[in-house]
Amino acid sequence: MPFLSVVTRCYKRPEGLARNTASLARQTDRDFEQIFIIDEVGVGIPAANRSLANAEPVGDYVLVLDDDDIISEPKAIEYLKEATADNPEIVIFKGDLEVLGILPSVAVWGKRPLKGQIAGCNFITRRDVWEKHVASYGADEAGDYEYIKALWWDKPAVVWLDRLLTATPNGRKWGAPE
Repeated sequence: MPFLSVVTRCYKRPEGLARNTASLARQTDRDFEQIFIIDEVGVGIPAANRSLANAEPVGDYVLVLDDDDIISEPKAIEYLKEATADNPEIVIFKGDLEVLGILPSVAVWGKRPLKGQIAGCNFITRRDVWEKHVASYGADEAGDYEYIKALWWDKPAVVWLDRLLTATPNGRKWGAPE
């Protein structure tokens, strides 16, 4: 069983997907699987969020890394493994979302995540927590926030990993094809 399941939603962005998979190939620790959820039709963000419930991750932890996101740090898996030594439900780390800057911002670091200050590529969750709350991803276009908000109500054990691990190199496309 891998340490990390990386769930990647794809929608007609081959260049982004190539960057995404190349970023995983650069990982110094290969203890992960990648699961692809392909949207050939372009049914929109809420439907894409709901489609996450179709993923069947087997890793200890789950990361949503859409096709326009990359893991920017080659040792990310190593750092995440270290951060999960005490088996927390959530590990939150920094991501460079270009147009939005580094999230979570310094103003909310260590506090309850706020809408617009967290993205799916900013945290991993333990698989049992994922399974319990993944349906909350389908609430609206802010599925990643709705998901982590649902987790927060359970008062999870959280590790704040002060490292920049992910990026959205060309800014958010919000589901638009390249």
